[in-house]
Amino acid sequence: WINDGYLQLDGQVTIESVIAYKNLADAACQRLNLAIMRAETEKGNAEVRVIVDNFMPTGSTSRVNFRIARNAKILHPTAPARCPVNYAVCDSSWEDILCGVLEAHPKTLSYVKNCNLGFDVPYVLGAESRTYLPDFIVLVDDGHGAADPLHLVVEVKGYRYADANIKKQTMEEMWIPGVNAEKRFGRWAFVELNANDFLMDGFGAPDALRENCRAAYAQALAGFGIEA
Repeated sequence: WINDGYLQLDGQVTIESVIAYKNLADAACQRLNLAIMRAETEKGNAEVRVIVDNFMPTGSTSRVNFRIARNAKILHPTAPARCPVNYAVCDSSWEDILCGVLEAHPKTLSYVKNCNLGFDVPYVLGAESRTYLPDFIVLVDDGHGAADPLHLVVEVKGYRYADANIKKQTMEEMWIPGVNAEKRFGRWAFVELNANDFLMDGFGAPDALRENCRAAYAQALAGFGIEA
């Protein structure tokens, strides 16, 4: 896969360093494996299957009850008609403003910030097993009505760290296809909003950030054929 040019390197990473350092080689092999799995799944030659927790196969916001004491968090009072949890515990101003965008969007049936819900996704970075906690779960009316909403997992990122690509690939090429193949948990999709999706002029102003979030989210929905 090196000689045939399947591995594309960014920045200062060289082929020699990928071969010399096991963590880089493991990460490269994992990305290639995910790409192969995606191609075979699209061709119908393979199917991703999930391992369901036998004791708790599903979760519910009706069982959420926790207290937050970390002053570094931003608490967004949610709209009761849109969110079953009274506060969204946000890690950044982007997440805080996106809560308002989700609440105002006409296609949003309901949403929740993923905090203490027990919703996490295992992934592997190199040879290290990790756990990914997506930011939001949004129920979207994509034309199938409230009885069959699209479960949209939304990730909001400012700076993308080294593991961001693996998280995104794991969601798009493993978790989402695996859950949808079960056909008993509804329809799921994933979208990541990052700095590349936002207009940067006037980015520091709250009104500009709100409009940028709104536009980026609308564009993301349009990618699924959903228009406001």
